[in-house]
Amino acid sequence: MSVDAVANAICDRIVDRLAQSPWSFTAANVRIAGPEEEGENIVTNAVPERCVFVIPTGGFPSQSMRNGTESIDRPTFQILVRAPLNSANGLLFADAVYQALHLDPVAGTFDCVALQPPTATPRDKQGRQRFAFNVALRIERKSNV
Repeated sequence: MSVDAVANAICDRIVDRLAQSPWSFTAANVRIAGPEEEGENIVTNAVPERCVFVIPTGGFPSQSMRNGTESIDRPTFQILVRAPLNSANGLLFADAVYQALHLDPVAGTFDCVALQPPTATPRDKQGRQRFAFNVALRIERKSNV
């Protein structure tokens, strides 16, 4: 499974879990940001204001299973959550995104573990709250041998 496919599955999972929440969350609220977009501009200029960014950060080395026909990939991602300006519930929103991913199989294809709870990061240039946490995934692959 490619990094892009995994990032898309993470986005889909966030939208699925939060679509019926008080946050009125849709696919327009989730973005995949590549390394060239990690800077302040992508996060500051994104619309809508309440956004989640899924940023690939690499991962841990793959492992081969004993039988040689399966392997485990372990990519990691940073999840950056931005709350609207003057929002009093930014941390609650970040926690809802955290709960949508932590210890919950994503689309039945892999397991996801948050490496820490959401942590406040510096506000953006407009003063909007931002929170971040990292997730590690475990993806089992079977080879066609």
